[in-house]
Amino acid sequence: RGKRLTALVRWIRQGGPQALDALRDLGEQPEPDDIPPPLQWELPLWRLYLQLAGQWRWGADRPVGLDLGVFIPRIEAHGWDIDLALDLLRNIEHAFLIRDDEEEPNE
Repeated sequence: RGKRLTALVRWIRQGGPQALDALRDLGEQPEPDDIPPPLQWELPLWRLYLQLAGQWRWGADRPVGLDLGVFIPRIEAHGWDIDLALDLLRNIEHAFLIRDDEEEPNE
């Protein structure tokens, strides 16, 4: 679960949107491998994340995690499975927090 969300976040962190803009400016079309897989059933949760994307807890010099408590009332209001939604949000959180020098766990 969450592989498409993780791929999207990695793509964002690695400058994917800026690369697409640069290609468009050059009149080029991206290769299919240059774009993360489209979200499917995860899209509503991604939209919720985008609405609350500023809800990070901070350590001394960098974010340390999402403030998931802010998300819970919205998840419940949508009637979504709370455990699944929080699990997917943790995938998003991890993908944003992992440092470039850290090794990704095997998926």
